[in-house]
Amino acid sequence: LALLCGTTVAAGKSPDAAAVPALIAPVPAGTTLTLDAALQLALQQAPVIRAGAAGVEAEQGPLKQAGLLPNPQIQIDIEDFGGSGPYSGTGAAQVTTGLAMPLELGGKRGARVELGRQNLASAQAGQVLLLADLGREVRVRFASALAATEIAALSRKELETAREIERTVGLLVDGGREPPLRLVTARTERA
Repeated sequence: LALLCGTTVAAGKSPDAAAVPALIAPVPAGTTLTLDAALQLALQQAPVIRAGAAGVEAEQGPLKQAGLLPNPQIQIDIEDFGGSGPYSGTGAAQVTTGLAMPLELGGKRGARVELGRQNLASAQAGQVLLLADLGREVRVRFASALAATEIAALSRKELETAREIERTVGLLVDGGREPPLRLVTARTERA
C-alpha cells in the first residue's frame, strides 16, 4: 500500500521496534525510509539471507562429489618383521601391496547424484522461502510503522482540536455565556 501510494515513513517510528529483533540496521533519525529502500536494506543486511545462500553453496559440494568416481585405495601389508631369531629386524619382512578400485553397481552413483540434486533443490527452495518471509516481515513492519505515524498525526490533530475547544469554552465562560462546569469538561476531554 505504501509503495503504491508513494508514502514514506520517518525512521524510528515503529511502535514495537524494541519488542521484535531488528531485520536491518537502524536508519538514522530524521531520514525518510521508503518501502523499496527498506526491502533493499533487508536484502543486503539480513543474516538469514546470507545463511540461505551458504546453505545452497554447502549443497553444491556434495552434488559435485556425488558425480565423481570413488577414490582408489592403496593397501600395504607387512609381515614377518620385528620378531625374534630369523625374523628380527626388517630383513625377512614380506611386503604386499595392492590397489583397489570400488566398482559401483546397481545405479549407486546415479542415486547419489540424484540425492545431491534433490538436496540442492531443497536448499534453493528454502532460500526462496527465506526471501519471501523476509519480504513479508519487512512489509508488515513497514505497514505498522506507517500506521503508527498516521495514528500519531491524528493524535496531534485531536489534541490541537481539544485545545482549541478548551480555549473557546474558556472565552465563553469568561463572557458569562457558559457555566464554569463546561470549562472543566473541556479540560477533562483534552487530558
